[in-house]
Amino acid sequence: MEKKIERFVNIVQDYLSSNVPFKLQRFLNKLHIADVADVISHLEAEEGQKILNMLKPEVTAEVLNEVDSALARSEERRVGKECR
Repeated sequence: MEKKIERFVNIVQDYLSSNVPFKLQRFLNKLHIADVADVISHLEAEEGQKILNMLKPEVTAEVLNEVDSALARSEERRVGKECR
């Protein structure tokens, strides 16, 4: 996992565990759609669903489209490491 995404995941998990949705939402709004997708792809399903529920519907659609791409990139990196 990239350091930047790892940092974002840690921040999101801290906000989720602290139960401060307004701070989490403000943080998510500052991120690029692709970064939100990368974060969601590294969270447990329940955590990812909480994130998706916080987003505006049009943003959720864009994020879900990017999640597919993020998961594909993650799988490519995993396979690449196994082949080394």
